[in-house]
Amino acid sequence: MKKPINYLTMFVLAAIICFVYVSCGQQEKSPNTLTKKEIKEGWQLLFDGTTTNGWKGYNQKSFPEHGWTVENGILRCLASGRGEAGSGGNIITEKKFKNFELKLEWKIAKAGNSGIMYLVTELPGQPAWHGAPEMQILDGKNFP
Repeated sequence: MKKPINYLTMFVLAAIICFVYVSCGQQEKSPNTLTKKEIKEGWQLLFDGTTTNGWKGYNQKSFPEHGWTVENGILRCLASGRGEAGSGGNIITEKKFKNFELKLEWKIAKAGNSGIMYLVTELPGQPAWHGAPEMQILDGKNFP
């Protein structure tokens, strides 16, 4: 003889399964945000994930009009095939920093060669690399 289905029991079981499923899901941290702990520790965002606020072109008063885009939370330099002069050029933060720790994520195109300069001194008429040390970023597997 079949037992009748107890709908209340089925409903409660389904509710428990849904609750466990939802509560166990990991919430991802939004890109380009700081945790409360990071804020308390004094970390600052250099890039907000949507605009170029806080950045400008090297030896320029504003951000380059071409050569750079913000896409999907990423500040991206567009390849020109002509090196630095063919793109939007180097960009620097408007604010000056010293005694800092820099944490970032980066990507490089296949056979790409780039870098991150820090403690930049703007020297009129001179390329950025004349006034700053550089952390080299390149595709070590495919770069010529």
